[in-house]
Amino acid sequence: MKYLCLDYLDPQKAEIDAVMSECQPYLEEFHKSDRVILDAGPALEAKCL
Repeated sequence: MKYLCLDYLDPQKAEIDAVMSECQPYLEEFHKSDRVILDAGPALEAKCL
């Protein structure tokens, strides 16, 4: 089974560094599992995926 995880962050409403610091422990566990296929973030000005 494969999962796709997407998130949205409005940089004008949230402190990006604070949010990412909360996510970091989870990201590290995902990467340790060797099940991460791709980890990428769109540009802040991206309008669609």
